[in-house]
Amino acid sequence: MSTLDLFSSARGFWLKDINALQATKKTKQELAMLATALPGDAVLVFSQDTYFGGDWLAQRRFEQGALRKAVADVVDQQVEASVHPRKLAGWIRQRAEERYGLKLAAYQVDTLIDVCADLPSLIDGELKKLALLKTREGDTISENWFKIVLARTWSYSAAKIADAVLARRTDAYRFLLRIYRRESIIARLLPELYRGLLRLYWIRSDPDFRSRPEFRRVGWRLEKLQEAARRWRREALLKALTVVTDTAFRLRTGRMGGRTPQEAERDLLLLMLRRLYAL
Repeated sequence: MSTLDLFSSARGFWLKDINALQATKKTKQELAMLATALPGDAVLVFSQDTYFGGDWLAQRRFEQGALRKAVADVVDQQVEASVHPRKLAGWIRQRAEERYGLKLAAYQVDTLIDVCADLPSLIDGELKKLALLKTREGDTISENWFKIVLARTWSYSAAKIADAVLARRTDAYRFLLRIYRRESIIARLLPELYRGLLRLYWIRSDPDFRSRPEFRRVGWRLEKLQEAARRWRREALLKALTVVTDTAFRLRTGRMGGRTPQEAERDLLLLMLRRLYAL
């Protein structure tokens, strides 16, 4: 702040990832001081990527936290930049054809959106890799090569298991065993599963469920959730939420077996799946 005069010719300043700031009264005072200390007619922009590595709890803490409110008090305008899922799908097809000479199938477009967590920058990186496989302009990529080449975000593995559980498909067992051969996902899976079950409960219980905060940014996945909701009774969903909560409690209190921590987590999740499928 004391060196702003060195940039007196600048027309704009961009402060990224503001969530790294402490949500204190001092921070709010310094932000206000920074806004008033700008040289001339320069513009100051605060920004935060709310993906947070797929951690929706961190996203909610930021959106409801004191830091965002403090920033809101000192700015003239707030803008939430997001891409509508249907427009994103159109952008992917256009980008693949015009920039990389690829023709993607509909399922490949949807998979890219899922795997890359709706982030255009990650999707573009995957398109670059896929373009290396083509033999001629306008070429298609086979399903096998598409699956092999595609890189999964940290959140994708948990989302894949959660989707299987919500749809009451038993392949969740197979996904879980395969994933736990190389990584632990319990910290990501439990919030993802709880959020999915809660959404199913509101679909079954509230005719105006689309207006609830849980359905922000659901986009094209809404049809998949509605189809899954038809497979559950409302009472079973309440019990399922209790099962996930109980699993989280056992994890926090160390009430689980297993020879190693990873084996203990895996066995705890397998038990949770068995209890969920029994409802």
